[in-house]
Amino acid sequence: MIRTRARALTARARAIKPGREADQTLKDLKSRARGRRGGPRVSALLVGGTIGGLLAYFLDPERGRRRRVEAQDRLSGLIRRWAGEVGRMGRGMNAQTVGLKQRVVHLSSGRPAGDDVTIADRVESEIFRETGLPKGGISVDVRNGVVVLRGELSRPDQIEAIERAARHIHGVAGVENLLHLPGTVSPNQADVRRESSA
Repeated sequence: MIRTRARALTARARAIKPGREADQTLKDLKSRARGRRGGPRVSALLVGGTIGGLLAYFLDPERGRRRRVEAQDRLSGLIRRWAGEVGRMGRGMNAQTVGLKQRVVHLSSGRPAGDDVTIADRVESEIFRETGLPKGGISVDVRNGVVVLRGELSRPDQIEAIERAARHIHGVAGVENLLHLPGTVSPNQADVRRESSA
């Protein structure tokens, strides 16, 4: 390969300038091909020296076997750590992809409202979160997403707060508030009384 290259350079130099000038041009072309450091000979010497040094290090009759085993252990440990990192990164990317997919699916379809029992559980959880409310004094029913609140409370502001809280719960289509103060008639019975007296 080197001879073929040299012949090509010689032919090129003679084509450019005949005679002694061709020899000088050939030297210039060869020095450019080798580069500043002496060309392929120096790199071949460096590679050969490195390989020879490694062989002497690992094939040493006294310590070579131990060095080979240590190098093998270090290399296998490095590969295990690298494989573990790649595995963790892959699992992390997979988890992020699944999470992103779930977010997109839930954004596009909206949250399901749930059935009446689920909505009733949500309403009870929300309104009974306050500790001052009597749990036995309020009844929560849900029919087709409409919440019906029944019972007695001691203050009008509690009645309004419970109705407001029930309206803001996901899945509630409407609220029928039949809560009343002690000693008063519930709103549905008051309507029945008015209709019967009229």
